[in-house]
Amino acid sequence: MKYNAKNILSVIIFGVLFAGSADKPAYNALKGFEPLIGEWVGESESIGIFEGLPDEGAKKTINLSTYRWLLDKTSVQREWKTLAADGKTVINIGTTIYTLDP
Repeated sequence: MKYNAKNILSVIIFGVLFAGSADKPAYNALKGFEPLIGEWVGESESIGIFEGLPDEGAKKTINLSTYRWLLDKTSVQREWKTLAADGKTVINIGTTIYTLDP
């Protein structure tokens, strides 16, 4: 099931990046992100070495993502944080900004 969610998210992101219009090109190219705007929480199991943890086998993690519009809906920012199952230990964090590059 987690692979299906990743595939669906990938399709949405790539669909958004290849969309466009003449009147508001940046917003129209990114409007596919509209359903993702907000805060998202998920749980998953990951292999420790890929998350920067000591290689002790599979670990349960909590994944937090926030999508928000920037600059009058001309770009979308995604911030993510992966926490250990205890919800306190931060494993990794990051930010991605999606924008139209005409």
